[in-house]
Amino acid sequence: MFNHCLSAQVVMDNLASLTEKVDDDDMQKIILEKLRQAYPKGLSDQQVQALGSVSRVASMEQINKWNITTVDTLAALMDNGNGEWDSDKAKVIVTKFLSAGNLLGASELNSIGGPNLGALDLSVLQGIRNDSLQDADALDAEIAFPINFIQTCATADQLTSYQTYLGGAIITYIRSLSRVNISMDINTFIGLDSAAVQARSVSEVSGLLGSNLNLLKTFENTTVVQNWVSKQLQSELDKLGISLTGGRVDSNTTPMTTNTATTIKNTTSSKARAEAHIQLLCFSCLVSCSLQCKCRF
Repeated sequence: MFNHCLSAQVVMDNLASLTEKVDDDDMQKIILEKLRQAYPKGLSDQQVQALGSVSRVASMEQINKWNITTVDTLAALMDNGNGEWDSDKAKVIVTKFLSAGNLLGASELNSIGGPNLGALDLSVLQGIRNDSLQDADALDAEIAFPINFIQTCATADQLTSYQTYLGGAIITYIRSLSRVNISMDINTFIGLDSAAVQARSVSEVSGLLGSNLNLLKTFENTTVVQNWVSKQLQSELDKLGISLTGGRVDSNTTPMTTNTATTIKNTTSSKARAEAHIQLLCFSCLVSCSLQCKCRF
């Protein structure tokens, strides 16, 4: 019924009003079809900006005919208030924006957001300027920056800026980072979620800090480092070679102490029995001598 009542001309004249009021998926698809009829060569930036939540039901073919050349268009499409994007569609949208000669600056990164940023090709992420990362709002590190990007594509400057987003990173993500030798800044390490730090082994922390490992000794009196050290075996901490102390004593040293104590006890008992035996022999001799003397008299 809606399809028959709605003409392409009505959609052309009332696009913003229609997209704002219609939230049924099937009806939204009809609006897009009428737009295709009205604009067979594709939609302008201004028209794309007016799509709102209707954009989420568009097909790949329809998206490929949209003009996405300005940051305003990108921001309108990436507005979370209109729903989440399928990762493949988000990738196409950002790629079209970049193909128009645009770069991913701080404003663009803020518009795209973490989940959609993580959908991009690694080569696109590598092209993000260091100053853009520094100026962008907080991003969800584990979503926006896949481990394979950190491991294979990120530049040294990008790694430095990227670390500012690690504060709330989850435990599994931090564990993965320990394997890619990012030489984490010591202040970033101390600022990590406490649970993520306390769950790390000595070798994992060594992998995280890399060339900055020696600074762990410098910051050994901070609460985060003290708590972490207290959970590690001292023998493992010694392997770091930075004189960190305060770790747990190895559990296998306890039986040695017990065995030593037992040996001492057994040795003492044997000595006591020997002395008692000697005393008994001496007493027996005295008694024997005494009896012999009495017999002579």
